Amino acid sequence: MKGRGHGAKLKELNAFAAQGAVAPAWELFQLLKAAASPGQLPRFVWNTMLKAYANAGDEVNARVFYKSMLSAQVVPNAKTYGKLMEAAAKRGETPTARAWMTQMERDNIKPGILHYSQLMASAAHAANLAEAEMLDEEVRSLGLVPTETYYNSLLNACAKAGDLASCRRWYQEMLLRGFQPTSLTYSTLISAGRWTGDALSGLAWARQWPRTSLEAYHAFMDLAAVHQDLHLAVRSFHELTQVFMPSVTTYNTLLLAFARGGDLRAAQQWLRRMVALTEEPNEVTYRILIQCCAQAGDLLSAAGYLEEMEAQHLTVDVTTRNILANAAAEAGDAAFAKEWLQSLRSTTTTPDAFSFNAVLKAQLAAGDLPGAEEHFHKFFAAAGRTVQPDLTTFGMLINAYAEVKDHRQALSWLRAMPRCRLSPTVVQYTQVLKSFTEEEKSTGERLFREMVEDAQLPTQVTLKVLRRLVGPLRTRRLLEDLDIDESSLEPLVTADAQKRRWAESALRRQEAQVRKRVSHLQVALRLTRIWGHDVVRLEKAHPGNPSQGANLLLMGIKDQNMVGKVYMCGQALSDEGLVSSLNAALTATNDSVALSRDEYDKRPGSDWIERRGVGGREGS
Repeated sequence: MKGRGHGAKLKELNAFAAQGAVAPAWELFQLLKAAASPGQLPRFVWNTMLKAYANAGDEVNARVFYKSMLSAQVVPNAKTYGKLMEAAAKRGETPTARAWMTQMERDNIKPGILHYSQLMASAAHAANLAEAEMLDEEVRSLGLVPTETYYNSLLNACAKAGDLASCRRWYQEMLLRGFQPTSLTYSTLISAGRWTGDALSGLAWARQWPRTSLEAYHAFMDLAAVHQDLHLAVRSFHELTQVFMPSVTTYNTLLLAFARGGDLRAAQQWLRRMVALTEEPNEVTYRILIQCCAQAGDLLSAAGYLEEMEAQHLTVDVTTRNILANAAAEAGDAAFAKEWLQSLRSTTTTPDAFSFNAVLKAQLAAGDLPGAEEHFHKFFAAAGRTVQPDLTTFGMLINAYAEVKDHRQALSWLRAMPRCRLSPTVVQYTQVLKSFTEEEKSTGERLFREMVEDAQLPTQVTLKVLRRLVGPLRTRRLLEDLDIDESSLEPLVTADAQKRRWAESALRRQEAQVRKRVSHLQVALRLTRIWGHDVVRLEKAHPGNPSQGANLLLMGIKDQNMVGKVYMCGQALSDEGLVSSLNAALTATNDSVALSRDEYDKRPGSDWIERRGVGGREGS
C-alpha cells in the first residue's frame, strides 16, 4: 500500500466517496485491495469505501459491504458504524440507524455525540419531531455535549414538522450554549417559514442573517423571490452592490425573482443591464430566461435565447431544450413541437423520453390522436433502445382515448405496456376504467378484478370511477368479494406512495408466481420476506462486477430435508466475487442461511439453504 501511486488512488477514492459516487469508488477500492497483501488492506480504506455508500444513502449495499469487512476479518470501529448509521439516516430510516448503534454497543464501542447526530439527522429526514425530542432527552441523560451539527439537525426536524415555536426554542438554546448560527442554520430556519407558508417568519429569520457574505445576500434575495416580493429583491441587490461586486450568481438570483413573479419584461431589462456591466450570462442565466418566456407563452423569444446560447458556445443540454418543448405542449402547438423535435435531431443533443412526451402532449392537446399514435411508433422505431416510453407516455395515450370513451384503444395501450417492460399501475387501470360506458360495465368489472389480482390496490379515485360505472351496491360487493377495506385506501397516488406501491406490487407478483410454481416450499417467497430484497439485486450487491451480462440462474429447489433451498448456476458463477457478494447479501438479514455442504449438493453450482422453520430451528 506504499508509494505515490497508491497515495493518489487513496485521495481519488476519498474524493469519490465524498461525492457518493459508488461505482468509481468501488473500482478504485478493488484496485487497492488487489495491490495489498492478503488481509493487509488498512481499515481506513474499507471505511472510505463505506463512506461512499453513506453519502449515497445506500444502506442496503453498505450492509453487504460491512459483511464483507467481517469476512475479511477487518474489525469495525466507531467510524465504521458512524458511516452505516449515516447511510440509514440519509433515507430517514431511524430504526435501522438505531439498530446499527445497538450493534456498535455490542462490539463494546461507546456511541458519541456524532452518532446521536446521525440519529437526529435521520429523524429530521423523516420529519419526525417526536423522535428528535426523545433523542435529545437521551443525549442529555447521557451527559453528551451537543454540537453545531446536532443542533442544525434538530432545527431541521422542527422545520420539516412545521413547528416554528420549537424552531425558536432550539435556536435560542443554541445561542445560549455559545454556538454561532451558520449559513445552514439560517437557511433551515428560513425553510421553516416556507414550509409553513409563514412568509413573515422566513423574512424575519433572513433579516437576522448577518450580511457578511455574498451567500447571505443571495439567500435573502432568493427568499424575496419565493414570496414574489420583487421590490425587496431589487432593494437587496442594491444593498449588496454597496459592499460586494455582484457576480453572475447575483444576477441569476435576481432574474429568478422576476421569472417567478412572471415579469418577463423586467427580467429581459436586467439581462441587458448585466451584459452592459460586462458580466457574461451563463447556462443558468439563459435557462431562467427560457423558462420565463415559456411561462409567458412567448415561444419565439425562448427559441431566440436558445440560439444565443449556441452562438456563445454554451452547453445546451436536453433539459434546457425540453423547456421549449413543454411550452409548446402546454400551448397545444403541435406544429411547433414537431418542428422543434426535428431540429433537435440535427444537434448533438439526444432526445429523451421527456422530449417525446412533450410532442405527444401537444398532439393530444390538439386532438390529433392518430397523429400521436403515428408519432409514437416512428419515434421509438428511430430511437431503438436508447429511449423507451415510460408510464407518462402510456398514461397520456390511455387517458386521451378514455376521454373520448374509446375503451378498445385505451385497453390496447394498457396491454402494450408489458412489451415495453412496464407494469401497469393503478393510475393506468383507473384511466381505462373511465373509458367504459354503462353498456360495457361487465368488461370494466373484469378489468377491476384483474387490477387487484395484479397486486394493484385501488385508490378512492378508482372507486369513484367504478361506482359511476357499476353502481354503489355492486362496488361494495366487489370490495367485499376481493377483501378490500375501503377505509384503508388512499385518496390518490402521490409520488412517494406510487414508489411504495410499485415495490409492494412487485413483491406480491413475485409471491403469486412462486405459489404457482413451488407452492409447497415457497422458496422465492422466503427470499423476499425472510432474506430481504438484496438477493434479486445482483448489480447492487456486487457493483462494477465484470460478469454482468453473463448467464445466471437462481432456482428454488424442492428438498424434503429443509424449509428452503436456492440453487445458482450459469456462466456468472465463474466470478468468485459475485458468489461472495451474493452470499453476503443472503446472510445479511438471516443468520440461518448458509452455503450447503451436503455431499448431494456437490455439483457445478452453489446452494444456499434455510433451515429455520416457523416454530424455530429444525437443523444445525
